[in-house]
Amino acid sequence: MRKLKLIMLLWVNILFYPSCETNKIEIKDKSTISKYLNSNDKDSILIGLYNVRKQKYNEFLPLVFKNIYDSRVSHNKYFYGKSVHSGCVRALQELSNTNPPNKIAYKVDTTNIEFYKNFYKKL
Repeated sequence: MRKLKLIMLLWVNILFYPSCETNKIEIKDKSTISKYLNSNDKDSILIGLYNVRKQKYNEFLPLVFKNIYDSRVSHNKYFYGKSVHSGCVRALQELSNTNPPNKIAYKVDTTNIEFYKNFYKKL
């Protein structure tokens, strides 16, 4: 019986831990998001991009495009293995509701960049 309780407690922790962790990087204040996007720190930029993507803030498009050629990869626990470039393309993908022509990768892909630049020029 004790073993069963221990297993149940472990499952509860596994199920709810990730949702609690993402609340730590969710930001509602637009000036703070802007500060993160203007940062030189790759992890801060990725936090800003995460919030732009989740909250659908189109007014940050210039800052998303500013960082789109940045190929630095994060080793932060929230974004491990993600590059700033892939965060930018993913944010553009969700803001535009259109998939890029090529798969999103950590390396800079100018085809995807040009696709989204042309997409937003047409609007």
